[in-house]
Amino acid sequence: MARITGVRSTISIDIENARLDLLVDEVEVQRRQKAWQAPEPRIKKGYLSIYSRNVGKTSRGASLKYG
Repeated sequence: MARITGVRSTISIDIENARLDLLVDEVEVQRRQKAWQAPEPRIKKGYLSIYSRNVGKTSRGASLKYG
């Protein structure tokens, strides 16, 4: 999401309803999603590199993928 919002995008924060809305035209969001490219990994060797390539999402416990 951080790469989609851009540097000068406007957001709306509604604390009472636990909402964060990106106030950008849907066409612009789609353009940004198509243009986005994953960054180069910072760590390319060693155990941390192996871990970063094989770990799951943090929302699912960041466990290693096997097989």
